[in-house]
Amino acid sequence: VDFGFRALESLRLEAGLPRHGVEIGAGTDPTDAGFGRFLREPKGGGARRLTWLLIEDGAGPEVSDPWGGEGVTAGDRTIGVTCSGGFGHTVGKRIATAWLPVEHAAPGTALAVELLGERIAATVEAPPFHTKRS
Repeated sequence: VDFGFRALESLRLEAGLPRHGVEIGAGTDPTDAGFGRFLREPKGGGARRLTWLLIEDGAGPEVSDPWGGEGVTAGDRTIGVTCSGGFGHTVGKRIATAWLPVEHAAPGTALAVELLGERIAATVEAPPFHTKRS
């Protein structure tokens, strides 16, 4: 079966899997990245958390999917930048990842992501968004 990188990226985002070199790396604290449940003695964590954002529809199809590098805002304040993103075909929404301050990382937190100069409403959600095994 032939498929492209963006299709694979969509599946990765819906499954809630961070990508090495993008969301996580050698210096990443496993607790901050959401892997504390796999550690024998998880640390308390730092000031940031890897978060997953579901982005609302926005103004229409002319609003781009996130790729990474888009600003994440809480009110009028920029609090982070997306690491990666794309469209989740199963959930029917745009998905982005971002390292955000702990106080903005709880599921249900309302934020916004800047796409093509427009702030689009987004909500912090806990992955996975799609768990069907095939």
